[in-house]
Amino acid sequence: MYDLLGYRVMHWSFPAGSEGGRQGSNNVPPGGWDGTNESGQKVSKGGYLAQIKASGSIGAATVIRKIGVIH
Repeated sequence: MYDLLGYRVMHWSFPAGSEGGRQGSNNVPPGGWDGTNESGQKVSKGGYLAQIKASGSIGAATVIRKIGVIH
């Protein structure tokens, strides 16, 4: 997860087969993002970008999704 200036706000990594690392729909993190950064502080309201990378035996894919935070 990145802010609009490109600074990393949060990072998750999930092993294959676990929640977040399974084929199909996953909740990442389980229950959803709580709006905090890696230090546990609430982030400012505004826009954020989620870069999602997935890889498997037949290749890899990366997508970017926009997230809006309102408190």
